[in-house]
Amino acid sequence: MNVIKGKTHISPAEAGYEPSQITALEQHFARLIDAGILQAGEYALARHGKTFARGALGRLKYDDAEEALVPDTPFGVASITKIFVTVAIMKLVETGTLSVYSKLKDICPEFDRAGYDEITIYHLLTHTSGLVPDPGGFPDIGEQNYYALIAKYIDGYDAATDGAFNWLDAAFQIPPRREPDVEWIYSSFGFSILGEVISRITQTDCHRFILDTIAKPLGLKDTMFKLTPELARRHIVKNKEAKEWLDAIVSGTDIRTKADKLWEMIPQTGGGLTSTLGDLLVFGNMCLNMGRLGDVRIVGRKTFEHFTTRTLYNVPQYMWGAKIKDRAYGLGFDMKRMEYTYSPGSFFHEGAGGCALLMDPTEGMVATYHVPFGEKAGGWSAEAVYNTQNIIWGGIK
Repeated sequence: MNVIKGKTHISPAEAGYEPSQITALEQHFARLIDAGILQAGEYALARHGKTFARGALGRLKYDDAEEALVPDTPFGVASITKIFVTVAIMKLVETGTLSVYSKLKDICPEFDRAGYDEITIYHLLTHTSGLVPDPGGFPDIGEQNYYALIAKYIDGYDAATDGAFNWLDAAFQIPPRREPDVEWIYSSFGFSILGEVISRITQTDCHRFILDTIAKPLGLKDTMFKLTPELARRHIVKNKEAKEWLDAIVSGTDIRTKADKLWEMIPQTGGGLTSTLGDLLVFGNMCLNMGRLGDVRIVGRKTFEHFTTRTLYNVPQYMWGAKIKDRAYGLGFDMKRMEYTYSPGSFFHEGAGGCALLMDPTEGMVATYHVPFGEKAGGWSAEAVYNTQNIIWGGIK
């Protein structure tokens, strides 16, 4: 299978990395593509701030075997969005505008109700708020989740009679699943709330704040919440629905329904960012360098150190069938190690679909990959996620 290589600064050998492990990674992707588990595979690796390996293989479009995925193909980075949001929260903490222990009810009055009034920024960043989890996390959730309640609210919403659109009030018609600090329960909804916090505190759109204060200073030209026609032309196409959506953006046709437009009023900070591996590698190098990249300072070193130091201990995870007694987590950054071979103290975030951005301070390593799942993956593949990361770290000399 043909591998299209991307631009690098140094060779794997110069980076202290075993070149044969790049071949092993590409063969791993090729095997999963042939098996229908992946549509394509792409990787970008850097050490001590210098890129030493980039490559892509597989199909750009689900229904076209001829057009290849290339390095820096735009794609939805899903939950990697959350660490961009985390850095935005860092900026507000560093300026004294916000504390990680600020109660949500003091910022968003919708939280001033039983069960929600003790939730803090810290709880949202560490997924210990007790909020009802994303659908699929527990078998018993069903329609009793925030997204289902908001969908019902949107279905009958009439601005003339219902007043201002309030998605938080609509969601909080049910109690949280747990009290805060009891259990690690992953919540993308919690990061939508953090987006709302950013908007209310800064008095500006949270998406614009994140792009203006993080993406633009770093020169991330392909990182945005709303696709341009140029980005849509290059974007990976995973299914028919995505093709129709991307074609509409390219042609300038608005195919959004009334419901779509209302959903867009909710912060897309739980997983709505589009980017490329090239941009993610730059962002990752800034993270590895504790908030600075060259002459560009995004946030202070001590602030970044605090957020990327493990803060969660002895909190269990039962979501997705897990039986973990001690879920490792930082502030907004994942720090679990069960399946992986990166160094203790590494921090990262994965994204559904799938992708990941990982930082290993001990080895000076940043790795990001994009493994869009194929039909045979069944929505997720441990082999594509876990094995990929272990192959990558296996090359460090």
